[in-house]
Amino acid sequence: MEAFTTFRGLVDQLDKHKSPAEAVDFVKAADKVLTYISQKPMMFRSTNKENLREAFVFHSLFLVYKIHPQYVSVISFYKIKGSREREETVIYLS
Repeated sequence: MEAFTTFRGLVDQLDKHKSPAEAVDFVKAADKVLTYISQKPMMFRSTNKENLREAFVFHSLFLVYKIHPQYVSVISFYKIKGSREREETVIYLS
């Protein structure tokens, strides 16, 4: 339930601070990336941590996920600031 709440919060932020179209575009992009991950989990770049990968989703938003033997779990979405530092994680899914 927390994942839905935080995801909704991110969509609401885009809706308020950008535009409703930006929020819709983010949701569509996230759906597309999750489809790619479910079909070919190794296609996105790996991180320094074992079995963790990052996928670009939308503008400066990335998705981190973990590959398990039988499934893939979404760890978080995060935003890259101009300095390339991670902002606080906005979505947790496991």
